[in-house]
Amino acid sequence: DVCSSDLTLEQTERGFIYLNISDDYILQLYPFLLERDSSLEIPPYFREGGTGAHVTVVPSSESVEEGIYLSEEEVGRELRFTVTGLYSVEPDGWAAVERVWYLSVHCPDLETFRQSKGLSPKVNGHDFHITIAIEYAKSVSDF
Repeated sequence: DVCSSDLTLEQTERGFIYLNISDDYILQLYPFLLERDSSLEIPPYFREGGTGAHVTVVPSSESVEEGIYLSEEEVGRELRFTVTGLYSVEPDGWAAVERVWYLSVHCPDLETFRQSKGLSPKVNGHDFHITIAIEYAKSVSDF
């Protein structure tokens, strides 16, 4: 079970609602993945101004379409989750990326939060997760 003051609900100006996680949580795991595959990279949202390590709760498109915003009481709310596994997939809709590595997390509080806003319990029917590494697709010019 992971719970700390570093796990808080946040919302960007564009409406993206996420569970903010300390970047150190992911950066400590990253070297172990690199030992397995040196082509892996840190996800792009770890750059300056990005959200860094996070769990997507409500994507911007969904929050804007449904008019969902965090109340003052919800911003900064501390939650806990349990990591249920480490997985990799070929992502749909992310053409530049060949493979994504992520931690699947179980967090009933996030499901309850989404339902309280009139949404399905999970984002697009997927388990909540933390993307920890990506492998960019190799272009033809790389060969």
